[in-house]
Formats: sequence, C-alpha cells, structure tokens
Amino acid sequence: MTAHEERSAVGRLRYIVLDTNAFGSGKIRLEQVEGLASDLATAGVVVLVPEVVLWEWAQHAHEDLDAFYTQQASMHRVLRGAQIPGHFPDVPNGLHGESVAVDRILEHLTERLAALANVRILPTAPSAALVGLKAQILQQGSGRRKSGTKTGAADMAWVHSALEHVGGDPTRLAFLSGDGDIDRACVHLGIEQPRRFTNRNQAVVEIRQLVQTDPTTVARALARHVCRDLPAPVKALTDKLTDLVSIVDEESVRTVLPDSWRTTGASVREITGLAAVEDVRVEGRDSAVDASLVTGTLQLVGTLSALLWEGGHNEGTPWNFRDVAMRVPVTAHFDGHQISGLRAAGPAQLEPTASRFYTVDEAKASLAEALGRAPGLDRVPWIDLFNGERPDELGDRLPDGLDVLLDFPDDDDEQWTAQFVVRGRPHDVLILENSYAAARMKHAPFEIETPADPIHGPAKPLDGPVAATAYLVSLLVAAGSL
Repeated sequence: MTAHEERSAVGRLRYIVLDTNAFGSGKIRLEQVEGLASDLATAGVVVLVPEVVLWEWAQHAHEDLDAFYTQQASMHRVLRGAQIPGHFPDVPNGLHGESVAVDRILEHLTERLAALANVRILPTAPSAALVGLKAQILQQGSGRRKSGTKTGAADMAWVHSALEHVGGDPTRLAFLSGDGDIDRACVHLGIEQPRRFTNRNQAVVEIRQLVQTDPTTVARALARHVCRDLPAPVKALTDKLTDLVSIVDEESVRTVLPDSWRTTGASVREITGLAAVEDVRVEGRDSAVDASLVTGTLQLVGTLSALLWEGGHNEGTPWNFRDVAMRVPVTAHFDGHQISGLRAAGPAQLEPTASRFYTVDEAKASLAEALGRAPGLDRVPWIDLFNGERPDELGDRLPDGLDVLLDFPDDDDEQWTAQFVVRGRPHDVLILENSYAAARMKHAPFEIETPADPIHGPAKPLDGPVAATAYLVSLLVAAGSL
C-alpha cells in the first residue's frame, strides 16, 4: 500500500475493535478502555468491544475473584493462630464462603462498558458464531490447538461480526491486538487485513495523526473556550480573548447605523456571547505545540461604543449599541481536547441583523436560521419544529440536557413563545408585537426578545435572533452540554 493509499484508508477509519489481549494481559482494564475512547473521540473513531471478547474478560475476572476469595480464606486460617481476626482493622472474625456466578460478573462489566462514552458493545451475530465454531472444529483460520485443546472460535467470530458491522469494508476498521490470531482469521475470510495496532499509544498516535479531526468537534471546543469567560467587558477579559475585537472594521460600522449618522472612535466595549462558529478547517499538525492548526470565523455578540453625529449636528454624542453582531476570522490550535493560542486573523466585521419583522412567521424563520448556525444546534430542523412538526429523532439531534417547548397561540394572539429547557431550567424567547411600532404603522411591528431574569437569565432583555442564540449557546456551555 502506498503512503497516499495508507493515509486515505486511515482517513476512512471509524472503529477500533479490541481483542481480549488488547491491553497486554488478556484481562479487562476499564480505565484503559475509557482512556482509549476519550483519546480517539475527537478523531471520530469509536471503540468496539466484541461480545465474545467481553465474555472472555468476564470469565478471566471471575477466575481472579475466585482466587481472591480462596487466598483470603487461606490467610484467614493462618491468622487465626495468632488470634488476629476480630482484633485488627479489616480482618473480620469470621469469613462467609463467597461464591459469585460468572453471569453476575458479565452483567457488571456490561453495565460499566455501556456507561462509557464513545464505546459500544458489538453483538455476535448467529452467522459469525457459526463461522467461529466451524473454524475451531476444522482448525481453520485462527483455529489451533493450545495444550491439546482446540481454540480460535472467538477470534474468528468477532472478526466476522466486525466486518459485517462496517458492510464488508475493512478500511473502516482497525484492531488492537497483541497476537497474530486475527491476522490468520482475516486471511481465511479472504479480506484485506485491517490495520492492527499492538498497544494503545501506537493506536492513538497514528490514528490522530492521520484521521482528520471533525470540524464539528472543533467548533464546539471553540464555543466552550470563548463562552466560559462571557459576558464580560473587553478590558476585563483574559488574554485569550482580548485580541478578538481589538480592531473593528470602520466601513462595517456604517452598515449598522442610519444613513444620516456619522461616527468616529468605534470600539467593542463588551462581548456578551457567541452565536456561531463557521468555516472551520483543521490543517496539519504543528509539531512545535503538538496540536492541529485551526482556522474559522466566530459570530460574536457585544456592545459597540462610538461617538455619533446625527445629520448636521456639530457636537458628537457618546452612544452604546447593545446586541450588535460581528464576525471575527480566527486562528487557533487544537490538541484533540482543548483550544489554545486563539487569535484574530483580521478585524471584527460588524453585520446588520434583522431585529424587527412584519409577521410572526418571518421572525420564526430568522430565529431558526440563527439557531441553525450555532455549534451543537445545527442538526435540528428548527423551522419545522417552530411550525409544529416534532420529528421522532429530535432527541438525538438536540444537545444533551436540552429540550424545546413551544406555545402555539391563537391567530389573534400577539405573542409566540419558544421555551428552551436546559438541565430542567426553562428560558424563554418571545416573538411579540411592539405596540409603539404597530401604532405608528411605519415599522415592522414584531420583535424577538429574551426577557431579563435577575436570578437565572440575562441581566437585561436581549434583542434579536442572534443575541437569543448566543444566550442559548452560553447556557449550554455552562451546563456542560456542548
């Protein structure tokens, strides 16, 4: 296989399958499984534990537990001569004969593995079990004798199951195994042998070097990195964020002001939130910092300060514009878990965003568009949801800990409410009629508002779909849902 073909094959890799001896001893090491799964999560590679491997681990653990009880009973008999039992800590006066069925060990390990993120148990299909049994009896593939006993059914069965799981495409698989039994199983099955790693560190290093990090993973990491310090005045921000809005594009300032107004000295006074992370690209790994170079664009929300002149007035007036949206191109490094070295790659570009709407439907569409660009929220069919269609798979598309409840008022009602429930705590976003604008009949009367909540919500009402989205992203980050 050429270097290009090797890189391409690993780029399609989606699963690493664990053999019984994956961690060197033929016994389960749950902390090793968890660590491997965590290391490979950002590369989009899932850890698969074949059911037959889990059975072997359970049987080995049962042997170890039985040996522990036997040794404990033996030592207890020795210590009785010195009358130590009952007189020293952790040495009971009597021992009850312990006996734990292997099925109980299997149930315990299954529950533990099921609770681990990025780990799945691979069931053994009947066809795979038959292939394994035949190989052991006929001594084919991984079938061989150990101390006069025919073995090899397990390896042949789980290799067959893993291949079925990926639709017969071996480039989507890798194995973590310390012996060559699975190599013989692949030859017998007539498949191209998937990449086999012999230890955890080798697997992590090679896979993370060759598998491109999912941009969605990086977008969420950027959101977490930025939002944990927000909202905050720019002068109070930590070093990691001060550079983001230090320069504001003067031409873009004019796009958010009325045509007759002039301005000087525009600057961002406060960053209140992050609404979107877009155009994310993950470049090659920078060996100097042992992390991948990342580029992208942040959509931030903040307060703009400027000195304004209206019309022909000669004296400027200091003015603050709240809930202003701005886009900032950035570069950073991503080590697979965290962002570092975040810097602006250009001036902050202010952008006009609609804050008044002629109809409730128009406001819904604008809110749905803003939410659809937010990290972690981009898989939700927002406009369908806002129109009363709640798909069955909605729970799988929403971030963990988020639910959405909607109020569908009568046609003559002047207010529509979307309630975002984060970890059981509700937060409202309203579409309501501005009575002043409606009375004047010159402006779009409907607006999107996130009401102030002195205890659990924003200190001041937030205006517009982008500000509402940024607020929801900050709630999800604080709740550990992004």
